[in-house]
Amino acid sequence: MAMGTCEMRPLESDIAPDAIVIGAMRAGTTSLYHLFRQSGQASVPESKETDFFLTPVNMEVGASWYSRQFGKSNLPKIDFCPNYTKRDVFPDTWRLLKKHAGNAKLVFVARDPVKRVVSQYKHSILFGEDLPSPSEWLDTKNAAHAINVSRYAYQMQPFFDHWDRDDILIVDFADMLKEPKSLVRVGQHVGISDPEALQTVELPSKNSAADLNALPNWWHRMRSTRLGHMVRQHAPRSLVENARNAIRSKSQKNVLPDFDASVIKSLQDQLSPDAEAFRKATNMRFEHWCV
Repeated sequence: MAMGTCEMRPLESDIAPDAIVIGAMRAGTTSLYHLFRQSGQASVPESKETDFFLTPVNMEVGASWYSRQFGKSNLPKIDFCPNYTKRDVFPDTWRLLKKHAGNAKLVFVARDPVKRVVSQYKHSILFGEDLPSPSEWLDTKNAAHAINVSRYAYQMQPFFDHWDRDDILIVDFADMLKEPKSLVRVGQHVGISDPEALQTVELPSKNSAADLNALPNWWHRMRSTRLGHMVRQHAPRSLVENARNAIRSKSQKNVLPDFDASVIKSLQDQLSPDAEAFRKATNMRFEHWCV
């Protein structure tokens, strides 16, 4: 039986990750995962999101399980878990991270908060969630959570309070897509040997709405089943990618709902105060955001 997490000793330094991409959800973390996976300069988990430090129950699988996710490598170990910045649902995750991975460098990718909410809604639709129209959805608990995930100052506050600022890199999602130097900064922060090489590599387009919409609905539904969970946890990543490529269609399958101006305005009003707080906390301008 696994030792209770409250009694569990901090992970040994050779098991703890060197860096963790902690968010945000729907902000290019999957593309970053594939970039580092293909770079040959880092060790990343077979399953993109281990969620190992999410809750004490998750950690009961044990340190040896977590270590195996990265294979036998001397390269920097980089974990990718956007769920770590869902503070409204997992309020104590930062404490587990501080105890067991307190020396890890943290990376947080910040996307326009409103666009991120819209993307999360459409992502949920693609994965088979039965959600109402955007205007009706705004009054649901599902929407409240999605909006909270876009409150970056709120989500990052425990990390800003308990990590050295030099150990946290905030990445502008828009810059990451168009500025190769942004990827170099990520590489430098996580400690790979040749970060300059990243600016010559095209950032893979993974998990975008277009990418997901090219997959059949049964594939998305399978993700929430026990079989889907087992595949994500245990199947080699190359096998999963080959399967995705084999069933991908060139024609999009679903017509996704649009967010009208009134819904966008409501999201802007709800997210604007936190966006300003995040600008102050990071000393970054995010001029292209709509809030």
